[in-house]
Amino acid sequence: MVMNALEAAPAPPARLKPAAAAPARPSRLYTEPMRSVGADLRARTVGRVLAMPVRERIALALALGDEDLELFARSSGLDRAEALRRLRDGRRRGRRPSRAAGDAMR
Repeated sequence: MVMNALEAAPAPPARLKPAAAAPARPSRLYTEPMRSVGADLRARTVGRVLAMPVRERIALALALGDEDLELFARSSGLDRAEALRRLRDGRRRGRRPSRAAGDAMR
C-alpha cells in the first residue's frame, strides 16, 4: 500500500495556550519619517502625463527638448545652431564610429 506524504506526516501538537503577542518595540527613529514633497509632485506629474493622449505626450516631450536646447544655448552664449551642434558632438564623443554608417556619422 502506497501512502501519500501528507498522510504519513504526524499531526502537529495542539497548543495549550495561545501564543503571546510580541511586545511593541519603540521606533528607533528620532522622528517619524516625513513625506517627500518631491515624490508627491512627481506622482501627480506622472499621473497627469499618463492621462494625456499619445500625441499630446509626444508634443510635450518635443517642447521640453526645445526648451532645454534654448536654455543650454543661452547659458553657453551660443546661437541655437551652434548649441545643437555641440550637443550632437558631445553625444558622439568617445564612441567608436560604425563602419556601416560610413560618412553619415562624421
